[in-house]
Amino acid sequence: ADTQLRIRGVERQRSDTVPRGFLRVTFPAETPPPVFTSSGRLELAEWIVSAQNPLTARVQVNRIWNWLFGMGIVRSVDNFGTTGELPSHPELLDYLANRFVEQGWSWKKLIREIVLSRGWQQAVAPANAEDPENRLFAHANRRRLSAEQIRDSLLCVSGALDDTFGGSNIAGAGDIDANSSSAQTVEYNYVYKDLRRSVYTPAFRNKRLELFEVFDFGNINQPVGQRNTSTVAPQALYLLNHPFVIEQCKLAAEILQKGGRTNEVSLQTAYKQVLARPPSPKEKDICLQFLNSAATSTENPWAQIFQMLFASLDFRYLE
Repeated sequence: ADTQLRIRGVERQRSDTVPRGFLRVTFPAETPPPVFTSSGRLELAEWIVSAQNPLTARVQVNRIWNWLFGMGIVRSVDNFGTTGELPSHPELLDYLANRFVEQGWSWKKLIREIVLSRGWQQAVAPANAEDPENRLFAHANRRRLSAEQIRDSLLCVSGALDDTFGGSNIAGAGDIDANSSSAQTVEYNYVYKDLRRSVYTPAFRNKRLELFEVFDFGNINQPVGQRNTSTVAPQALYLLNHPFVIEQCKLAAEILQKGGRTNEVSLQTAYKQVLARPPSPKEKDICLQFLNSAATSTENPWAQIFQMLFASLDFRYLE
């Protein structure tokens, strides 16, 4: 409904009535004000996707581009205002925004078009002196996996990943009464035991999965178009000591040893599973020496091999 201005933001100090409307700065000056016939939700939706409001498509396209390339055409992903950065390729941004709208606002079609392009399929290369930040996208950027990708990769290699589709993502949700205090306190006592893809992992406001906490999961209390990417000691300590990682290493080792293969063949398999490449000659020699020396150990040496691979930089970063 229409509302009154609050003088100095004080609720009880009201001034002139201000009619409902949208951000006029996004519309041409001659555009008539919207006519509201009900709550205004329909008018709001029409304004968001209006052909006269290209901001929506541009922002969404830029976020998709940022997710695929590691940086947006507009680098200030959360700020398209005058205090944000200018687009490095304004014509490309407009082209993709128009394609996005023409194809029915389909994320899948836009992503397919981008990843089939030569620009996305380039390899990682050393920084160019003329463009050290790679603003011109002359090559791919080396990027760290997201928290969800790290967790899903661990579960996939160990064979523990549950690919169940759909359904509730909170264990015991059917037993929680939405009107009781248990619904408000469930997150504080919640134990993360599910093995489904990370898209189903509960994202509570105050308590996060430890892996998500360590590897820069987005702040659930505010919109985040571009996550922070940190390199801190707790990340290495998590991969070396956390029971979840240790358990996945043991499971992966058990699966690997069922094949009855030689150490050299098994090592090739482990490297391809975790790093998507074979071991270098030096890596192979070091690992085989370790396996031979640990043959009489009570610890499973293959579990330690997997933990070494999971803790490596090559596992956490995409080339």
